[in-house]
Parts: sequence; structure tokens; C-alpha cells
Amino acid sequence: MYHGETVSGTCGLCNERGKATLRAWFVCGICWNVVIAYQKSLVATRAIQDVWNTVVHPRFPQLELRETDKIRVEQFARRLKTKKEEAKLIRVLDFLVFEHGTEERTVFYIEQKSGPGSVEEMKEFQLDVNDYDDILGVSLNSGLPGYVFHVQLDLEYENGTRRVVPRAIWWTDIVRLRAALKRVGARRGEDKRAAYFRLEAFQPIDTFVAELEGNGPEMLAEQIKSKDLILP
Repeated sequence: MYHGETVSGTCGLCNERGKATLRAWFVCGICWNVVIAYQKSLVATRAIQDVWNTVVHPRFPQLELRETDKIRVEQFARRLKTKKEEAKLIRVLDFLVFEHGTEERTVFYIEQKSGPGSVEEMKEFQLDVNDYDDILGVSLNSGLPGYVFHVQLDLEYENGTRRVVPRAIWWTDIVRLRAALKRVGARRGEDKRAAYFRLEAFQPIDTFVAELEGNGPEMLAEQIKSKDLILP
């Protein structure tokens, strides 16, 4: 591994400011995508936890956000099942929200998504069909609603290092998302299929408290039982 200059800046993995050293090593394409995504995923997770603690928890102290799919670097392993087969078995998303009481009761799940785009400036929202199937699979398997939190991420540069900064968060749910479907098609230049949604499905994160005050998760749980949410 090549070790180069050390500067004051931001680490490209943990996103913390301090001393950072330029390093280079040989990696395959799959692992490089993991390295690039790690920093962004970590920042998006912290942003969701921060907004939960500052916006939601003061109004609903009995509800706790728990990260279920913690970000970590792991050895790559090929799947024994297809993504569609796994969606039928999947039980959790990135976060679960449970209610304190005599017994812990899971109320709903949250899937984390992130990217540079602002929902207010997008033409449409793109989501991989596999990701949609995962969210729907959890909702159907658990009988509980799956929400989607989209975190807008921006980049700042200092002394050649890159820092990821969260700008805003929007939310939606599996029922609103399916109702806003525009089309399903192949992603540009890739074999993966993606679903494209109208932006009316999303709302700013500060409206999520109103969703909880209006018993949104309970109503969504009933709608999941009666609506056809599978993509065409």
C-alpha cells in the first residue's frame, strides 16, 4: 500500500476531521464501490439519528429508533438466493422503531436512501426494483409499514480531502410510493431494473411528527393488507 502526504482534513471513511494520509491500494470494482459508499452511508445514518433525536423524540419519547443494519466493512460473498427470493424472507430494514412499555412493540421500519439530489429539484425519484421489493417484503412479512427516508448529501473539500455533509431529509412510505409509480424500466447503462416515482410521494422530514400524531403507522398497516403494492 502506498502512503503519501498527511494533511489536516477529513477522513474518507469515518468522515471525521483530523489528520488524514493519502493512501492507495489495488481493489476490484465491487470493493471500490463499497469504499466509496461507506462514508456516505455513515453520514446519512447519523443524519437520520440526529433528526430523530431532535424532531421526533421530544414529541414521542416512548418511541425509540434502533439501527438494525449497521454499516461495516465485510468480506464479499455471493448470494445463494436471488434478490426476489430474499425479499420474501427479509424481516427488517435499516432501522426499526419500537415503543417502550411493559413489552417492547415494534411499530414500523425505515429504509435509508441517500444521494446528492434534493427532492425539490428532482424530476422523479429512482429506486432499484430490488430495494423496493425489500421494503415491500418487510411490510408484508411483518404486517408493519415500511417508510423511506431520503437524505440529501453534499460534498465539501479541504486540503484535497472530501467531507460529506447532510443537507435535508424527506420521507415517504411504501403505500404512497406505490401510488406515485410512473414506470419501471432498465437503469441507464446497466442491467438493473429501477422504478421511477412522482415526487408528490415525499414530504419534508419536519412533517413526520404529524404523520405519527395522526396514527399514520396504524393506518398504513391496514392499507398494506388490502392494497396491491407489487410492482408491475
